[in-house]
Amino acid sequence: MFENATNTLIFKPASKWVSGRQYYFTIVVKERNSDSVKYSFYCTVRITGDQYFEETNPENFTINYNLTKINDQGQGTLVFDTEVNMEWLEENFGDVFHVYWTDTEYKQNKEKRKLKDFKVTDWGT
Repeated sequence: MFENATNTLIFKPASKWVSGRQYYFTIVVKERNSDSVKYSFYCTVRITGDQYFEETNPENFTINYNLTKINDQGQGTLVFDTEVNMEWLEENFGDVFHVYWTDTEYKQNKEKRKLKDFKVTDWGT
């Protein structure tokens, strides 16, 4: 996130899986009144903490779920057919589920649009 008031980039890793790693990116600053004057800044971010590794032979199993009807406030419920480690799911929700929306012209444009802002408001029990 970029905070204009302090000209600060803020990184808030949302998962333990990014800890102990380095990430590289480029910031391109463009002059307001020119399309050709640009300045590139190469950056490295190191996320502190222990590095986590996935198991090489993870146990795979299938869990089915149903999504209840979504109400006018955009709220719905995922109902699983077996017990789920909700702590793990909360940490990895964005990796497991990709939430898209389609508009009324989907038949013409065939575009699935990923939601930019999706928040789980209650993780249940």
